[in-house]
Amino acid sequence: MDKLKYAFPVGIAIGVLAAYWFADFSMVQRLLMVLAGAVVGAVIAYRQSFTSDNIKIMLAVGSVIGGVFAYYWFSELAVVLRVLMVLAGLGVAAAVAYTSEPGKQFFAFAQEAWAEAGRVSWPTKKETMQTTGVVFVFVVIMALFLFAVDSSLAWIVKLVSGRGAS
Repeated sequence: MDKLKYAFPVGIAIGVLAAYWFADFSMVQRLLMVLAGAVVGAVIAYRQSFTSDNIKIMLAVGSVIGGVFAYYWFSELAVVLRVLMVLAGLGVAAAVAYTSEPGKQFFAFAQEAWAEAGRVSWPTKKETMQTTGVVFVFVVIMALFLFAVDSSLAWIVKLVSGRGAS
């Protein structure tokens, strides 16, 4: 376990070396390499072991990074196709993450949060409009107040410094 405390810095170092090795890549692509190394190191260091769940999480993160990497690598393609590459990376990441125990816990939490949002008592349209109107009126009043304070202080400074005597 003592060796695992070095996992995060080693992951960053691997990412930096990869970025240095591929110097002809764009800055974004090289930063993604460093980020990938940092994520791999962080997952290993945080989980304190190298289990199959860690590998799945790293594959999921790698899929997202790969999708973003592909977006910049294939810059000559249409934007729609490049966005689809990012979405494919996100989809693969979600599928891989779901197979891990932390991924299943996250998806269960997300479902509970969605259900809880459905039980919230949301304001009516009338209440929302009234509250918005009160906020706008308050902002206008506060702006006028701050303008008056600022103008008064500017006038006092000019008076004290002798520039406002004319």
